[in-house]
Amino acid sequence: MAPILDACGPLPGLTNQASRLLCAGGAGTGKTFLAIETARRKVASGLSVNFVCFSQPLAAFIAAQVGMENDLIKVVPISQIEGLPEADYLVVDEGQDLMNAENLSTLGDLVKEGLEKGNWAFFFDANFQVGVLGSFDQSAYEELNRYSTNSQTLTKNCRNTKKIVAQVSDTLGIEMEEHEAIEGIPVTEMYFNSVEEGAENLEEKITYLLNEGIKHEEITVLTRCDPADDEIVSALPGSIATKFENMTQNNAASPPVGRIQLARIDLYKGLENRYVFVLASNSNASTTLDGIKNELYVGMTRAQIGLYLVLDSDLKPEIQALNETNV
Repeated sequence: MAPILDACGPLPGLTNQASRLLCAGGAGTGKTFLAIETARRKVASGLSVNFVCFSQPLAAFIAAQVGMENDLIKVVPISQIEGLPEADYLVVDEGQDLMNAENLSTLGDLVKEGLEKGNWAFFFDANFQVGVLGSFDQSAYEELNRYSTNSQTLTKNCRNTKKIVAQVSDTLGIEMEEHEAIEGIPVTEMYFNSVEEGAENLEEKITYLLNEGIKHEEITVLTRCDPADDEIVSALPGSIATKFENMTQNNAASPPVGRIQLARIDLYKGLENRYVFVLASNSNASTTLDGIKNELYVGMTRAQIGLYLVLDSDLKPEIQALNETNV
């Protein structure tokens, strides 16, 4: 990853030239890690940094990382940038969520000399994380690309096991980046025909993990809609439901000990956990093929070790069709 970080500086022999990096990469390729390290290095060199992303939970997670508590760094979601003074350098994570004309205009005001002539780094995935949160406009991307002085692509998956990568390919028809990960445990895929059956499947697998000594805080359950509206979560018995803790901007960086994290898929972008359950109900969420593919892609790629899919049987034809879609 050192070449990517080097690309955040001026080109060799042109020390006075501005640095404007576009860094693309799929889920699990280290974009957020690199974005954080870029900010740390810029501050270490005496520069002020504005660090922007879309969601509040991701901003809270980033702000809590080692070295990010520096007064020269301001980490904010796009919704909270009002009044933020311009900085020497701008870092944007999950940039595909902000890649539209309105947001680019706003972001340009956060860095000295704007996006066209200033210093910045955008980390983004313009493939299968587009449209899950925020909005992506191809013309805005092309404009930003014209301003950039360097572009890089991350090609190694450093989060998911080989079993998880294979499941993403088999289920969604998406070929992920090359990976050198451990083989991992098999992915569990369960289709349910009723809300009660889905809740039973979820309860059974969570109980199994807890009995195997997995810590509560090592488990995250992701839903396609707001967790309070998810019918599977609502149908869980109290013995399991009382173990859940909704993810908020206050606990995104450090899930409460002894509690199972519960979050909406789109708000979990940029985050990860060791064991992840993806609940795909057919209610309260988009059922377009692209919507299902991108949501499941984001959810499935959050898992480091164990991935559990609890899927509505009504979605089976759509999910089967995804595997046949050319990507």
